[in-house]
Amino acid sequence: MHIPNRLRGWAFPILLLSFVGAMGALHAPRPGGDINWLGSYQVAKRLAVAMHRPLLISFDEQGTSDCSRMDANTYVDPKTVSLLDGAVCVRIERGVSSEADKRIMVHTWPTTVIIDPAGNILWRKAGYVSPRQLSSELSIALQR
Repeated sequence: MHIPNRLRGWAFPILLLSFVGAMGALHAPRPGGDINWLGSYQVAKRLAVAMHRPLLISFDEQGTSDCSRMDANTYVDPKTVSLLDGAVCVRIERGVSSEADKRIMVHTWPTTVIIDPAGNILWRKAGYVSPRQLSSELSIALQR
């Protein structure tokens, strides 16, 4: 398949977004507002790099009180959801082994982490994160 020169730099991000969209359609509905949660750390990391956006990782365990509170309060807050549109968001469930939990060494659920496109951890918080606190940290990450 021939790709015109003017589109070559966009081929990988477009293909990746198409793949992410298809994978997102396969996931079961999940609480957490209108956030496009990805289920794969590897895909999310590549997408964050390709789009030059921060990566928000939510290490989650369904049924815990703090995780449920974040779904009910933080991830439906209009300001937070709006800011998350500028980031790539991935949810990693407890018990699912990934490169992310090995690198970040999560011991508490939930744990929320913001990483820049270069892979540097900008912010990390174990336990419940309020909408105000997450919005503040996201604003800082998006300005970098």
